[in-house]
Amino acid sequence: MPETVLISGASGLLGTSLTEALLKKGYSVKHLGRKKIKKPGILSYTWDPEKGEIEKEALIDTDYIINLAGSNVGEGRWTQKRKKELIASRIKSTRLLTEAIIQYNLPIKKFVQASAIGYYGLSIEDITYTEESSAGIDFLALLTQQWEKESASLVEHHIPLAIVRIGVVLSNKGGALMEMAKPVKWMVGSALGSGKQIIPWIHIDDMTNVFLKAIQDPSFIGIYNAVAPHPVTNKEFV
Repeated sequence: MPETVLISGASGLLGTSLTEALLKKGYSVKHLGRKKIKKPGILSYTWDPEKGEIEKEALIDTDYIINLAGSNVGEGRWTQKRKKELIASRIKSTRLLTEAIIQYNLPIKKFVQASAIGYYGLSIEDITYTEESSAGIDFLALLTQQWEKESASLVEHHIPLAIVRIGVVLSNKGGALMEMAKPVKWMVGSALGSGKQIIPWIHIDDMTNVFLKAIQDPSFIGIYNAVAPHPVTNKEFV
């Protein structure tokens, strides 16, 4: 029997890439979302983090869970209402998964939690942050800290936990690169402000492979920064 991987928030760029890679590797893949989606070779289940509801069948006979769920921080203005939505989409979804695993005493081999490099805060300094670096104090940093804390209880129940702090994922199939490229293609692209903001980027293929390693390597436990080794400034990127 092939091992089974459940992906929450699988409809996005990373979830799509990861699903394709897992299927090619011979894994059985399940998707967990607000609506059932019919895709060949994939079992689809629903949940509603706002109401605390989840199809128990999604978790049964699951070896690994990869939690990518969370509203896109790049969509819309960061009004107070939007900030609350961004926080709730991450906190409630992660809490629902972890509580369900503990409640049903599920023998999950590993829980892989998506996080963000925004944990360290926005920087314009040429500093290399390691996983041991202190957290930032801006909105994204505080959001990410709360997000990561929600899965911490799994460790107490002996569920291996890997947290992946993701940088700006670049792909020609969508995501940040396509949006950032639009003004450049129309010859109106320019650096934002001073242009000194550091962009810790990573290619979609490398990002996908990080998650593959997370479930294939038993020693892949704890917190990892998932970025390319050569960050650039916003000016250089443009």
